[in-house]
Amino acid sequence: MSTRFTDVEAALEEGHFLQNDFNQTVYLISNNNKELYVITEDQHDSYDWKTHKILEIFQATRRV
Repeated sequence: MSTRFTDVEAALEEGHFLQNDFNQTVYLISNNNKELYVITEDQHDSYDWKTHKILEIFQATRRV
């Protein structure tokens, strides 16, 4: 899943949602065109996203 956002607040909300409700590490990233994307950790490991700048990392909360 990768979603492009035009609203910073919506991107942050999506990052927190995926972090808390799905217990995933999620990245808020930006490309050279200043477009915002929210991607999962698995996606970030792929070559397609390596040139994007990480703006925020939402760490998964490990529940015991």
